[in-house]
Amino acid sequence: MRATIRDRAALLALSPVQVMQYLLSSGWKQVDRVPNRYTVWAGGPEQEEEILLPDRQALADYHLRISEVIAQLERLEGRSQLEILADFENSSADIIRIRVGLDGAADGTIPLDTATQVLESAKDMMLAAACAAISPRPYYHARRWAEASEYVGALRAGQTERGSYVVTIVSPVPPELDVPPGELFETEEPFPRRATVMLSTALEAVADAAVSFELTAFEKQVSKGVSANLCQALAGLGSSAGRFNDVAVGLSWSRTRPPHEALRSTFLLPGDRLPILQEAGRVLKSRAPLEECEVQGLVVKLDRKPRAQFGTATVLGAVEGSVRSIRVVLARREYDLMIQAHKRREPISVVGELIKRGNQFMLENPRELRMVVVE
Repeated sequence: MRATIRDRAALLALSPVQVMQYLLSSGWKQVDRVPNRYTVWAGGPEQEEEILLPDRQALADYHLRISEVIAQLERLEGRSQLEILADFENSSADIIRIRVGLDGAADGTIPLDTATQVLESAKDMMLAAACAAISPRPYYHARRWAEASEYVGALRAGQTERGSYVVTIVSPVPPELDVPPGELFETEEPFPRRATVMLSTALEAVADAAVSFELTAFEKQVSKGVSANLCQALAGLGSSAGRFNDVAVGLSWSRTRPPHEALRSTFLLPGDRLPILQEAGRVLKSRAPLEECEVQGLVVKLDRKPRAQFGTATVLGAVEGSVRSIRVVLARREYDLMIQAHKRREPISVVGELIKRGNQFMLENPRELRMVVVE
């Protein structure tokens, strides 16, 4: 027995555009329109069926007419009204489903603390993919990536589903516009689609790397979206009560914007592989250069061999809230400025990329070196 949707609020929440997008993606064509009243759509087998779609939610009988549209599609498609309603709501979105194989979760419930961790890790996974869509890197620091953060802020959490524990993420995607026949029209995909495509690519790459115990297997996949952030997010999804559980991720693509390339949409990460991802994430993070930063501090040590073109200065400066010794390799002219600063005991400022090697910090590509005037 199939359910009939009679919920007035649920029917009124559907916009005409959502239904139009669904009809377009299912092969229906608009054949007539009465402005501010209704549109007429032809489709179904042999294009003999017609659907009368109300044009405005403000119409008094809007919910009744939408109910009739759903019932008509149920008859034509042989699917339940609940499935059709879900497709209406998500026809212009990519859907990401994360299934966590936790003991005792068959009824769709898990401990609250675990649920919080799963949701945070899911958010971190999406942010890692969005950052990689902008610029693939082995690690993303706390600095805000505006476009990626804006994208993640627009994501919606769908209802959880039964079957272990399933988190649903809804990623809205603009519908694709029709191009006149024979006209070439190439443009970059909208960022939300680029982010979900990168997620697919990165999940495939990280699954391949996880079968190896070699760090290089992960480093070689950075260009495909693998990062310390992604590895740690995936490990966090499956971590619960001191053990790791299987994690499965599935993607389904917007009906109104099918992907232009063949993309893998299902991924399984066995629990026994997640400790490898966790460790890969830790090491990738420790080896990654920090964001471009300005170091200020006192020169505490100088080292240059006779007639050498380069010298090494050690600066005592702040790194992530702590005072650290930072080594800077400089050409002769800049090194001479370090000598002056050391003699005068005046602080210097230098810009570069901070890298940690073991317990030692180094500033690469130093530039904009100057002495800081202390008033």
